[in-house]
Amino acid sequence: MALITKGILDTITGALYPSASVDFSSVTPASGETAIATLTAGFTFVREPKPGRNFEESEVKLYLAADASITASQLKSASVVALTIDGVTLKYRVSSLLSLQQLGAGFVLRLSPLQGATG
Repeated sequence: MALITKGILDTITGALYPSASVDFSSVTPASGETAIATLTAGFTFVREPKPGRNFEESEVKLYLAADASITASQLKSASVVALTIDGVTLKYRVSSLLSLQQLGAGFVLRLSPLQGATG
């Protein structure tokens, strides 16, 4: 039995950020940023603030349910994640992708804020 299901993650995200969405993109030198998938369900996220950093500089952990509308191969090719909450979009790079096998499948992505010309 999965401990982290789409329904559980949607309940958490809906209570905290009812209009949240997440966009996954790949980036190549030839074609630039290319959209892979957009999710409005099956995820939640947690900010990981560090001392001396403001809101926009915080890393984020993004939890995905096993039955979210994105495949493992799409996740592996994603290098940029745009998180939109109440019309405000912040972009992150994927710094790690881990399987949640112990919790019944799904994935957790550790995201670091993009900065500079592409952020």
